[in-house]
Amino acid sequence: EEIIRRKHSLYVGIGNNKKAAEELQRLISAFPSSIEYRHLLAGFYEQIGEDKMAREVYKQILELAPDDPKASMALAGTPGRQSDELEYLRSLQPVFEKPEIGIDLKIGKLLPFITRVVDNGDKKIAMAALELTKTLETVHPREAKAYAASADLLYYTGQPKEALAKYKKTLELDDTVFLVWEQLLRILEETRDYAALRQYSEEAMDLFPNKAIVYYLNGVAYAKLDKNNDALNSLQQATMIAGNNGQLLFDIQIQKGIVFNDLKKYNAADEAFEEALKLNSKSPKVLSSYSYALATRGENLERAKSMAKQATQLDPKNPTYLATYGWIMYKMKDYGEAKAWLGKALENGGDDDALILEHYGDVLFQMNDTDGALQYWIKAQEKGSVSELLEKKISDRRLYD
Repeated sequence: EEIIRRKHSLYVGIGNNKKAAEELQRLISAFPSSIEYRHLLAGFYEQIGEDKMAREVYKQILELAPDDPKASMALAGTPGRQSDELEYLRSLQPVFEKPEIGIDLKIGKLLPFITRVVDNGDKKIAMAALELTKTLETVHPREAKAYAASADLLYYTGQPKEALAKYKKTLELDDTVFLVWEQLLRILEETRDYAALRQYSEEAMDLFPNKAIVYYLNGVAYAKLDKNNDALNSLQQATMIAGNNGQLLFDIQIQKGIVFNDLKKYNAADEAFEEALKLNSKSPKVLSSYSYALATRGENLERAKSMAKQATQLDPKNPTYLATYGWIMYKMKDYGEAKAWLGKALENGGDDDALILEHYGDVLFQMNDTDGALQYWIKAQEKGSVSELLEKKISDRRLYD
C-alpha cells in the first residue's frame, strides 16, 4: 500500500497522470471496500480536470455508501454553460437540506458564485445563491459561515442594512474573523450609524489591537459625533499601526485634516490635507474634504471652488462632493447656484445626510423661504444631526452661522 502511494506521487511529480491514476486504481483493486482510495482517485481526476471520470468514481462511492457526504455534494448538479448556472444552483437545494453533509462542502460549492457576485454584483446569481444560504441558516443554525455567506451576497447586491443584520448574527456565533468585523464597520460608516460604529469599533479594538483600520473607523465615528479630541487620539493610533498601507494612511490624513479643522487648528489641518494631496492629488475625496474645510473658515474660496469643482467632475454622482460645491457657492453668496448644487446632492442620495439637509435649509432661508428652511432643518434633526445651532435655528425660525 505504501509503495503504491509513493509510486502515485512520483508519477504525479513527473507529470504522467495516466500512470498516477493507474496506481490509485491498483489500490482500489487491492482494497475494493475502501471508500478512502476511491475519494483519492476522484479527487485526483478533479485536480487534473477530468471531471467526467471523477463523477464516475463518485457514483461508485455512492453505490457503496449512499450517504457519503462528499460524493453526494460532488454529484449535486452539473455546472456547465453560463445559461445553466441558475439551474445548477437550484439543483444543489436537495443536498443543502441534508444536515449530515458538512457546511464546508456546501460553502465550497457556493464560493465561486459568491466571488462572482462580489466582483460584478450579478443579482440573478445572488438571488439563487441566497436561497441556498437561507437553507444553510436553517440546517446549520449555529454555523457563522452560513450567515456570513448571506451577508456577503446581500451587501454586494446593494442591500447593506439587510447585510448588517447577517454580519451581526455572524459575530454572535463567531467573533474571531476580522474580515467580518471590517465589513460590518464599513456598513455602519456607509449607513451613517456613527454611534454604533463607535461601539463596534471599540469592541473590535479589544479583539484586534493591531488593526489600524479599526482605529481609523473609530476616529471617524468620534469625529461625526463631534468628539474631536477622542477622534484625534484614535487617528494617531491608526497612523502608528498603519505601517506602509498607503491607502489607509491617505484616508487617515484626510480625516486628521477634518478633525484639526473642526478644532480650529487650521495650520495642522492644512498640513494634513496637503500631505494627503501629495499621496493622491487626483482623489475627489481629498479635494472635496479640503475645499469644504476652507469654506467653513471662509478662506481661499477661489481655491476651494476649484478643488470642489474638480471633485464633482471626477465623481459627478457623489452627493457629498455635489453638496460641498454647493456649500462653497453659499459661502460666496451665490445662493441660486448653491441651491442648484445642493439640490443635485439631495437627488443623488444626500436626502439621508443630516448636514446636507441642514445646508439646504440655510440656502432656502437666505432666499427668503423661511417655511422651506424650517422644513429641511427639521429633517436634518430627524436624521440625527449633532449641529449645536440647529435646534436654535428651528426654535427661533432664523439662521445662525
